[in-house]
Amino acid sequence: MDSWIETENPNAIGSILMYRDSFGESLLPFVAGEFEKGYFSRLVPYNLLQVEQYQPDVVVIEKVERNLDDFITDMPIVECPQVENIIAPQAQANTEMTAEKAGSFLEIKGTVDEKYIQPDTQIYVSVKDENTMETKTFETFYAKTEKGDANGFHLYLKGGSVPEGNIQLNVIAVNGSQPFIVCSKEITWNL
Repeated sequence: MDSWIETENPNAIGSILMYRDSFGESLLPFVAGEFEKGYFSRLVPYNLLQVEQYQPDVVVIEKVERNLDDFITDMPIVECPQVENIIAPQAQANTEMTAEKAGSFLEIKGTVDEKYIQPDTQIYVSVKDENTMETKTFETFYAKTEKGDANGFHLYLKGGSVPEGNIQLNVIAVNGSQPFIVCSKEITWNL
């Protein structure tokens, strides 16, 4: 039941990184025996940066079926993809956003005003350096909100991807080809 286990089997080849829950505990001895090196984590949220760190041959996420909803409530720690910047008008929206330091990451999450959510809506967050005026835009994960609605968003940004000092964060909802800035917030970021 340890939260992190490393195994070695000199008679096997390859490596595995497995994110598991308590059900995976019974699988661990069988899986570990098939790989030269094994890394097994019960920590949530999943730190997918460990894929870069350990460079396993195989990555497995094992989750018992009754907890599949966790995938829309517990976002993995991984930097979301950067996309081209999006030009959008400011909308009058009831969108909420928090931005907090989480270790060496900037964790941004919130809820988008439901009137800006449609089945094909994409949600992005732009980060604008107030000194250089440089902007970077990132995709977000959809997240289930406390009410159970699907209008939440969540992302982690590596500290080095965010300029230090005063920055402006914009939440952008894109419906089809129509983008809207649905929330803006200025923060000071220091790694």
